[in-house]
Amino acid sequence: MVSYCSYLRIFTNISFLYATTLRYFTIGFVFSPFLMTVFLLFNFTFREAGTTSASMVSSICLGVISTELLLFVSFFWGAYTSILSPSYITDTTLISPTEGLVSISNRGLIVTITFLLSTASVILGYGILTSEKAITLNIQRGFLALVVIALCFTSIQVCEYLGLAISINDGALGTYLLWITGLHFSHVLVGAILLFFTFWRGSLQYNP
Repeated sequence: MVSYCSYLRIFTNISFLYATTLRYFTIGFVFSPFLMTVFLLFNFTFREAGTTSASMVSSICLGVISTELLLFVSFFWGAYTSILSPSYITDTTLISPTEGLVSISNRGLIVTITFLLSTASVILGYGILTSEKAITLNIQRGFLALVVIALCFTSIQVCEYLGLAISINDGALGTYLLWITGLHFSHVLVGAILLFFTFWRGSLQYNP
């Protein structure tokens, strides 16, 4: 299916370059009612914010946490079983990157991402505390700090993607890796949007 010559990949079949199942999945995902469902979910959530009972809020939080946990467990279990399979030896993900490519330090990325997420958690707690104390200035400063952290995290994720020597069609490991990192990035993006609406409503509420 694939021939190699001087570190160049020549795809002899278009279905290998862009798999049929992946193409159908992309078309079905775009034209499915999933996006409309997400839009209605956000609409109803913002409409009922502050009026929902505590039991419903706790049930929703537990449901979201449990589904996220099971989702990541399923992805990591799939990657673990793919590594243990005999076909992993011939997988294209084991091919070294192009000669001359400067790879990014994995340890530096992990430490930087962990530091950014920890800092965002501290600032978020500080923002919630100041919103309860009705201090509008600190809310705006916390929001600006979270925006800067979100931009830094986005730039790091982009650098991580550019430094990868694999694509989503290079095998099971490439698919799992890009799916997990993309899912993590989407969680950060959704969290940033929710934080924006939270701080915006808080600034309107305590603004004289």
